[in-house]
Amino acid sequence: MIKAKAKFLLLCLLAVTSLSATAFAWWNDEWTLRKKITLDTTATGSAIADPIGTYAVLIRLHDGDFQFANAKDDGGDIRFIAEDDKTELAYHTEKFDSVLNEAFFWVKLPELKPGTKTTFWLYYGNGGSKAIKADDPKNTYDADTVLVYHFAGHGQPPIDATKYGNNAQNAGIPDDGSLIGTGLRLDGRGLITIPASPSLAWSEGAAFTWSLWIKFAALQPNALLFSRQDSSNAFRIGIDKGVPFLEVTGGTGTQRTSAGPAIPVNSWRHLAVVADGQKVTLLLDGNPYAVLNAPIPALNSPSILGGAAPESTPAAPGFNGEIDEMQISKVARPSGFIKVSALNQGGDGAPKLLVLGEDEQSELCQRIFCDHSQIGNAGRLGCDCCSDGHGGCQLGHNGEPGVLLEPRQQKQCSVP
Repeated sequence: MIKAKAKFLLLCLLAVTSLSATAFAWWNDEWTLRKKITLDTTATGSAIADPIGTYAVLIRLHDGDFQFANAKDDGGDIRFIAEDDKTELAYHTEKFDSVLNEAFFWVKLPELKPGTKTTFWLYYGNGGSKAIKADDPKNTYDADTVLVYHFAGHGQPPIDATKYGNNAQNAGIPDDGSLIGTGLRLDGRGLITIPASPSLAWSEGAAFTWSLWIKFAALQPNALLFSRQDSSNAFRIGIDKGVPFLEVTGGTGTQRTSAGPAIPVNSWRHLAVVADGQKVTLLLDGNPYAVLNAPIPALNSPSILGGAAPESTPAAPGFNGEIDEMQISKVARPSGFIKVSALNQGGDGAPKLLVLGEDEQSELCQRIFCDHSQIGNAGRLGCDCCSDGHGGCQLGHNGEPGVLLEPRQQKQCSVP
């Protein structure tokens, strides 16, 4: 009888293994849950026809699309895996709050293409001691990204998430409940200084990309958001009574973009500037807004966020409002990259661009059941189990198969 039971168990486990291998790939059986994520740049999603390139996509999670109770309290078991179900994708956590059920992750997609559906996986559900945080912010961004501020800290200068370490010199006013977690509040007086560095130096005619999310509650004349001045050369981005502007001062004097439609108050908007060596383009929400047919002058001075340095001329008031997620690259990013950023990070356009699928359970957790004739070792295989009240055990809660228990309810079945 014992031999028969053992033989039955062996056949059962072999069958489970076979089903797991043939039905669908599973990156690692120690992770019991996964969710497919699709980034859709086709006409059925958010139609983007222009090149995009390597991109760090923002993943927002809340209790409507993610089971926080089945993840570690610190999100340490979160992993992002490429479509091949083998390759781990570099990522880092901006926020993971298992009490408020809110999380923000940035995940590197090595080559995001226009007009395609790119899929990858979010794995979680591993309560083991080896499932610890695998955050890798420095590899989340490509080598051309030289500064990324999430503004997620409190009471500390903004920290650069890239490998270049372009941290700010002083702290600002934190703004909880901003566009992406915590942002920064500018009051028109307190300025954030970003020290000069080799990676932030601009030669004459340099190519670069700059972007920032902004929101203001009142119209201000000529309020500066970001500026650099090096002797007689200067670069300024600001808002004039709701109208974004770009101003460049070089050997031929000062040029300023013409006025376009004003931004309404109390609305989050994405501003970007792309310099390609011949011209500088100002973009609003991923769309061209104004163009200066002039190259960038040489600048190797500190950068000022929220206004201009006191010694700068002409004097100008600082910006009063909220900001979030500033990024700077040392190349001219393609228009598709800017458009994806505006849609993905802003939230309003994200539902069509980024789709989170339903949770899938590992095949082992779906298939392994036990009764009085089978060993109850589902817990050893990474599944949750509980007594079925009939001398054996069954996966799930109160005997319902296929339902994972919350961590506080987990227990391993005993051998009958």
